[in-house]
Amino acid sequence: MSLCALCAQPTLTERDLCVYHLYPHADDWAAGNRIMCDFVHRGIVPAATPERTDALELLVESLDEVLIS
Repeated sequence: MSLCALCAQPTLTERDLCVYHLYPHADDWAAGNRIMCDFVHRGIVPAATPERTDALELLVESLDEVLIS
């Protein structure tokens, strides 16, 4: 498991970005472009939503339990 380059959340594959940041605004190109420009040129990383963070924490806890047992 690797970590997303934008938000440091775990990724399930060897990708550099999590799915949230790979396809965040598929229907709104301008919003996605602004997010990427903020990251690349200004070093600004948008915060993950609380719902997403909770879901990822649950996933990581589940994976930890499997790895430990």
